[in-house]
Amino acid sequence: MYFHTLELSADEVKVEHIDNWWEAIKKLFIDYLSTLRIRAFRRQLGVYMFGKGSVDLYTAVFTYYILFAMKKPATLVSGINSMAAILQLGATAVFRVVMTKKGFKWPFTACLCVIMASVVAYACLYWFHVTNTAAIIFVAVFISTFIGGVYYTPWAIYPFIPDVDEAVANRRREGVYSAAMTLCGRLMQACDVFVMGMVLNHFGFVKSAKVQPTSAVRAIIGVCFMATVGLILVWKLNLNKHTHTILMNEIKRVHDGGSMADVTPEARAVVEDLTGWK
Repeated sequence: MYFHTLELSADEVKVEHIDNWWEAIKKLFIDYLSTLRIRAFRRQLGVYMFGKGSVDLYTAVFTYYILFAMKKPATLVSGINSMAAILQLGATAVFRVVMTKKGFKWPFTACLCVIMASVVAYACLYWFHVTNTAAIIFVAVFISTFIGGVYYTPWAIYPFIPDVDEAVANRRREGVYSAAMTLCGRLMQACDVFVMGMVLNHFGFVKSAKVQPTSAVRAIIGVCFMATVGLILVWKLNLNKHTHTILMNEIKRVHDGGSMADVTPEARAVVEDLTGWK
């Protein structure tokens, strides 16, 4: 991080200081809300919240699945989670290289498809009464590996978003977008847990019971199917090396004194698609 992180010089950074704390708080929320004006950020936020949200939901119910659907000890859960952490770390390094070379749409799609297939596999293990520990671990290896790609993708897209914003606001607001993205991620995580609790309660989940009603077990398995929205949004986000280069060239042309009326049709189409503004 130290040797490969580049910063702007101090004289290139616009410092904003507001003495009135109330005005500062108002500006904070105005800045947060203004990020939603950018179409690319809205779609990237959807990829982040629904892609990561599907994984968070799976993680939240996985313990219940192992304990109540598979009737396995809690030690198996901790073992799989430890293995998953190691696999995700290695997988993230691999996906970093893949997405740099191939873009993020296909790798992210592959990751979510494998996760959904793995969840279906877990459901099939329950439906066909396959309680073999090796089978559970086998599926866990697949889903744990590709979770790394789902977590990495939104942050791989993120560095391009402030560039899109600059085409509209003519400001560098990396910090605002990072904060807005993290805030929305936390809100989505809280909603996941809340909705999961309501669903489990509705289907008869009994807290602290060693045996759960069949309806509760089915709800534990079925609640994991949440990834389609993330897939749709990632294919609507037309942000890649080619479109990013066109965007940056257009920003530079205008900064150098070029007229906005002289924009090429290709640059106009790209900028309007990414920003959502004419």
